[in-house]
Amino acid sequence: MNFAIYTVGLLLLTGAVSFGLSQAGLSLMWVGVVALAMLGAGIMVAVGKTDPGQQESEQAS
Repeated sequence: MNFAIYTVGLLLLTGAVSFGLSQAGLSLMWVGVVALAMLGAGIMVAVGKTDPGQQESEQAS
């Protein structure tokens, strides 16, 4: 569940930053590069913060 919450927040943040960068006049290529970098870093953080034991107990229930 925690991973899903992190992922939703990450998608919202990435979308907002991408929209802001495009409104600021940055080319779409660089908006895409920043978005991919944010998604990659965010997924690594989300996986690192998700407790592996929590998912095992959720599946056992």
